[in-house]
Amino acid sequence: MAYMDPVYVRTGLLTEQSGVYSFGVIILELVTRRKPTHLDKNSLVINFLENHKQGRKSTELFDEEIAVTENLEVLDTLAGIAVECLNSDVGLRPTMVDVANRLSILNRSCNMS
Repeated sequence: MAYMDPVYVRTGLLTEQSGVYSFGVIILELVTRRKPTHLDKNSLVINFLENHKQGRKSTELFDEEIAVTENLEVLDTLAGIAVECLNSDVGLRPTMVDVANRLSILNRSCNMS
């Protein structure tokens, strides 16, 4: 359930953008090393999006072992991609091609450092 697009859950309409939502959840799992439980009070997605909505950095949600200074820029970029993927407005979510391109660019920039 934690990976299911809420729009799909409400409407029953499965689209490519539903997969984008699920991928956003996977990004959060990777940067936090937490399970994306679907219980409202302990939902990784809800906590993450609430942080973002309130203008707070998501640094406190990142896994301590990877949230070191030299990784913060990459983690913040990944968090930004996740926010876009998890957008409740399906039309504002990026395509998976766009996400893949951005991840490729991020990978290249990390390899140049």
